[in-house]
Amino acid sequence: MEDQVTDTVERVTGRRPKSLAEFAAEHVGVWTTDNTNPAPSM
Repeated sequence: MEDQVTDTVERVTGRRPKSLAEFAAEHVGVWTTDNTNPAPSM
């Protein structure tokens, strides 16, 4: 199943799915101590 591509994410969220690289780049502050791009508060 994990080798199949579907449109589920886009249908459910209304947004295209992100690659792991895109996700990691947008949330780099979670995995680094670089305060120039801090993680969002939850």
